[in-house]
Amino acid sequence: MKKGSFLLLLLLTSCQPDRDQFDRRILRMEAAFAAAPDTQTASQLLATYFSYVGRFPEDHDKNSRYLYRAAALEFQQNHITSSLELTLRALADHYSAENTPQVVQFLVFLYESPLDQPEVAQIIQQLFRLAFPDDPDPWQTEAANPLSVRLDSLEQVIYRDSPPQADTYAAADVFLSSCRMYALVVPGGRQATEYLARGAKAAYHLALYSKSLELLEWIAISYPASSAAQESMLLRAKILGEHLNRQEDARKLYSEYRQQYGDKLLPPDIEEKLLVDSIPNQLRSNRRPLKLQ
Repeated sequence: MKKGSFLLLLLLTSCQPDRDQFDRRILRMEAAFAAAPDTQTASQLLATYFSYVGRFPEDHDKNSRYLYRAAALEFQQNHITSSLELTLRALADHYSAENTPQVVQFLVFLYESPLDQPEVAQIIQQLFRLAFPDDPDPWQTEAANPLSVRLDSLEQVIYRDSPPQADTYAAADVFLSSCRMYALVVPGGRQATEYLARGAKAAYHLALYSKSLELLEWIAISYPASSAAQESMLLRAKILGEHLNRQEDARKLYSEYRQQYGDKLLPPDIEEKLLVDSIPNQLRSNRRPLKLQ
């Protein structure tokens, strides 16, 4: 073997993480916690789960399993918010794992019981059936209304009253959560981006700008080639510039939009501002100032 090849092999071998050692450590710690479930052992076990996930990010099956166990452990300690975050992380980062249906079932349990949001739980049940039609239905109860009818009804309440009423925001909470759940539980579904976009527009309508921006950025990151990406980019820039006082971020996003899509759908005042921004400084100083809205 050539010296260079040997050194490369030695380097690869020395950098190869020992997954079996991690697994054995986790098994020992799980057994210790089962025998004596105390806070310190739980914290050590959680840290080991997270260490594995951070060390082997592409091991989707085990990462999903360990995040699921971490979520269950947090629930056992009454850390509901952390349990929910870990469950959502397992879905978002490791959807291809074989235990994803089990993760979704736990998500239903969290919304149904400790979070006390039964309507969201029922919608996730419907999404489960849509995502995993060949898996056994653990609930075996049919929803009163089809999923699309249910979501349409919630959306109608959001736009019904002006000014918004208490039930407007209650419907919005369920609708926005359901839009997120659609994209998490059925990420490859043809309507995932549609519901993210509808959720973003509903949040914008109610001046929930940070929530709207969250859903719009989800589209940009996860579905950049979708039909919703173009219009979503404009709404992101509008929120940043007009509502969150992030003018520079808005300008960059409008410039990015123009590079990707040209001037189509670009508001006239933004077109003119981008034109001014593109003029060299020495020429711009001799140009009459524009009055922008």
